[in-house]
Amino acid sequence: MQLLAITVVLAGFICLMVDAEECQCPMPTCHVTYPGKSKTKVAFSAMRTSNLINGNAAVDLAFQKTLTNLGRGFDDVSSFRAPVDGTYFFTFAIHSGVKSARVYLRTNAGYVNEAFGSAGYHTSTNQAILRLQKGDRVWLQQQPNGATISLPEHIHVSFNGFLLYED
Repeated sequence: MQLLAITVVLAGFICLMVDAEECQCPMPTCHVTYPGKSKTKVAFSAMRTSNLINGNAAVDLAFQKTLTNLGRGFDDVSSFRAPVDGTYFFTFAIHSGVKSARVYLRTNAGYVNEAFGSAGYHTSTNQAILRLQKGDRVWLQQQPNGATISLPEHIHVSFNGFLLYED
């Protein structure tokens, strides 16, 4: 069992809370600490700089531009692999074109969620907080017969994520 210690200090009152038990100090200022946790930094931001119109098969989205890749979890092409066990936040955006676009956020465990843009140039986003083990893969997959629009000067398709808490 992991213990989360929260020290609350107010005008000489000190309360120690373990596992989110409620402190009775009035108007506290809280300081959250995670004993024994490392300070691993993991964050990435990837952009697609070209359109993708696919046929009858699903296609993994590839990204041509990586803005940030702290911790080297993103492979600079299409997917993220968790460098450490932990809880991660992911967000992505798509922009449909003359055809609709449906893009799935996937892990090695399967479907997580999706963004859908109907035909006629619509933007859609989605997010997820995922508990991952080291080596777990996360990626975006455009579903059959879709069209996502993105250009170097007008980037509309992006994939971003970062580590919230290391286990």
